[in-house]
Amino acid sequence: MDYDKICFHVLIHTFLFAADRVFRADASTRQVYEEAAKEVALSVVNGINSSIFAYGQTSSGKTYTMSGVTEYTVADIFNYIQKHTEREFVLKFSAIEIYNESVRDLLSTDSTPLRLLDDPEVHVFISKEVAKVHVTNSLSF
Repeated sequence: MDYDKICFHVLIHTFLFAADRVFRADASTRQVYEEAAKEVALSVVNGINSSIFAYGQTSSGKTYTMSGVTEYTVADIFNYIQKHTEREFVLKFSAIEIYNESVRDLLSTDSTPLRLLDDPEVHVFISKEVAKVHVTNSLSF
């Protein structure tokens, strides 16, 4: 099976989601970051909001992979900031988990599940503001 050519579509209500890439089970976290997440992650230094998410079956390694992707992202962003001292940056980071149709804020001490709401004008959104961490350096993350 040629994993580089697989593409799938998930239809939820009237929204169609497509994967940019599917990786083999033996792909490293570094490979996933470099080939699928780095460009999106570093777009934040140009003022573009960025979201990266993993989709897959239970126990397929999503949490492990996303932890590594987050570490690589933070390191690359701070390397960029150190090279561009002429600019000022404000970084905010939030993280949510959707599991068994339950949405959880991974940065909040409140374990109450969040609700997803559907509004025809703004589409799907989370019922309350998720926690945002102001990051000042790669060690504070």
